[in-house]
Amino acid sequence: MTMFDQMADEVFGVKEKPRRVSLKDWRVRLHTKQGGKCMYCGIKLRIGSGHVDVKRPVSNGDGESSNNMQLLCGPCNTRKGALTDRQFRSRFKSVLPATLPPSRPIPLSRFEAVAKTVATKRAKAAKKPT
Repeated sequence: MTMFDQMADEVFGVKEKPRRVSLKDWRVRLHTKQGGKCMYCGIKLRIGSGHVDVKRPVSNGDGESSNNMQLLCGPCNTRKGALTDRQFRSRFKSVLPATLPPSRPIPLSRFEAVAKTVATKRAKAAKKPT
């Protein structure tokens, strides 16, 4: 701790670090907020299950807030990987409805078909001579 920090603590008082919300608490909060559904495919999730995911990386300055967190099923979280929410939605815009979470479950085969099409287009573009 620097001398400046010590003086600031004496003048303004010692600040306590904000308490982090546990993963279990996030699951419960997001389950309630999303109506118990995966944000992307809409399948029903049991309370306490699902993967807590960030829409925008915390490293970009976006903190752990309820606006930046979402609850996903395992296959959707794996499919999203390191993509941001915006990138994922643009890639699968033909599958996802305008309002999320969807009111009816979207079959995972529809996501797989889009992913296969994207992979095929990328492979053709890579083979194309410049």
